[in-house]
Amino acid sequence: MAKEQIELRADWDALSRAYLFKQPGAGNYANNCLISCHGWYTTKSGTYTPNANTTLHFYVDHGNTLDDLNNSREALSGILAPRANLSVDSNGNCTNYTLGKLQEHKSDIEGLAKRKGWTVDEAEDAMGAFGETYRGLCGVNNTNFDIATVRNRNISSTLTLSKLISAIEREHHYANYYCAFCREMK
Repeated sequence: MAKEQIELRADWDALSRAYLFKQPGAGNYANNCLISCHGWYTTKSGTYTPNANTTLHFYVDHGNTLDDLNNSREALSGILAPRANLSVDSNGNCTNYTLGKLQEHKSDIEGLAKRKGWTVDEAEDAMGAFGETYRGLCGVNNTNFDIATVRNRNISSTLTLSKLISAIEREHHYANYYCAFCREMK
């Protein structure tokens, strides 16, 4: 069953868009929220402390990248598991990552082609099918997760982890956020 799409509103730049794909029907939310996007930080990123009764789970160490186009789909299906020692709750801080649309640059297409042994055209087709509408991701039959996505193409985005979670929390409080994004330094 396809998920229902809600556009999230917050105080980020006009070029940024974020959406929450939730269980269909009023008031129907999953227990967990998967954040599917690209993430990075700079020396000016600052820190973020999650709200009470909220835990952030990460799939990769701070400073590293996730290396596959299908990280979100693999996280939803259980193939990719969060790292047990990489969770942050209201007793700790994490970097306030800047968030952007997943796989948006020519270098990403070329990098995927090289890693997968594909031509650039094959990699571009795969990225387009995944990133254009998120139809494939949202079609995953998993009632344990709602999905938050970032759709901006602005590399200088002001959309951060704290702002995204704040916007999500205006819709629904999730106890667990699974952060399927890179945590690299730019």
